[in-house]
Amino acid sequence: FFFFFFFQAEDGIRDLVRSRGLGDVYKRQVSTQSTWEIMLGGFGPEQALDSEASQIIYSIKPQLEARFATTFYTFNPIAYRTQVVAGINYFFRVMVDGGKEIHTTVFQALPHEGGALSITEASLK
Repeated sequence: FFFFFFFQAEDGIRDLVRSRGLGDVYKRQVSTQSTWEIMLGGFGPEQALDSEASQIIYSIKPQLEARFATTFYTFNPIAYRTQVVAGINYFFRVMVDGGKEIHTTVFQALPHEGGALSITEASLK
């Protein structure tokens, strides 16, 4: 005698939608977060400055002036975006003297590591 048993995943029996291994309960939940908010390491969309981002960019202005060996009389942050890594990378665009832009990346360490800010990249365009 030979017996053959075929098993099919529970969600495959009731659905035409293929399972991703998350089960019925998770597939049917509606996400209120956009993809960039939940994707670790992904870049967020460019957005206007909020109070937290403003505080960060203005706190590193002296470091940017030292890096470029100049004083910026015009320093208008245009926009920023973030990337979640082992902390947060902030990518800023700042309008400075002469209609030029600074593109800078500022890394903010995690709170349990002190939350320190450091410039990892800066270029004048």
